[in-house]
Formats: sequence, structure tokens, C-alpha cells
Amino acid sequence: MAHNTSLVIALLHIFALSFLNIVEISNGFEHYDISCLRSFKESLEDPYNKFKHSWNFGNTTRGFICNFVGVTCWNLDENRIIGIDLGNMRLKGQFPRTNNYCSLAHLNLSGNDLTGTIPSEIRGD
Repeated sequence: MAHNTSLVIALLHIFALSFLNIVEISNGFEHYDISCLRSFKESLEDPYNKFKHSWNFGNTTRGFICNFVGVTCWNLDENRIIGIDLGNMRLKGQFPRTNNYCSLAHLNLSGNDLTGTIPSEIRGD
């Protein structure tokens, strides 16, 4: 009986450690996606207030960035973005410097007045 109890306790410890690792990995992805969006907000001028007011980083509820204008998420219950579509919003400024934070399947900034070069992490060279 004591042997079975020890086995159960050991399995519970393994399960708990595995769960904590999953949570840590998930939060790491969310941190990068939030940093990615912050870099966009800081780099772009939004003279017609088309997106900046909806991009409120003070909200920390699960999936909050999925409600940002122009942001598409993998799943609405988590902060993992798949794409950014800010096309034809009359944005101005420097092309956002992402510092390797963004991992996007889709990015549309066409129809805006942006200057500078497209960062290599976005160009893919």
C-alpha cells in the first residue's frame, strides 16, 4: 500500500511540474505577442484614431488583445496573434521595429504613409 501511495505522489508531482511548464510556455508566447503589438502602437501615428484607442494594454483579461482593431488571434481565449491588418487606415510614421517579437502569418500595412525599411525579421531574409 505504501508503495502505491509513493507512486501516486510521484505521478502527481510530475503532472504538476508538467502543467507549470505548459503555463510558463503559454505566458511566454503571450508576452511576445503583446510586445509585438506595443511596438506597432509606439511606431505608428494614428491621426484619425482608427486603432490606437482600441489597443488598450491596461486590460489584462484572457484574450484581451484579440479584441484590438485589426488583430486576428489563433484562439479568442488566449493572447496569441496570427495576423495584423491595418491596411488603408491612413497611418503615418516609421515602419514598426518589432525586435523579433512578432510571429505573424499575416501582416497588412498597405495603403498607409509609412517610411523606413521593412525589418529583416518581417521580410524573412
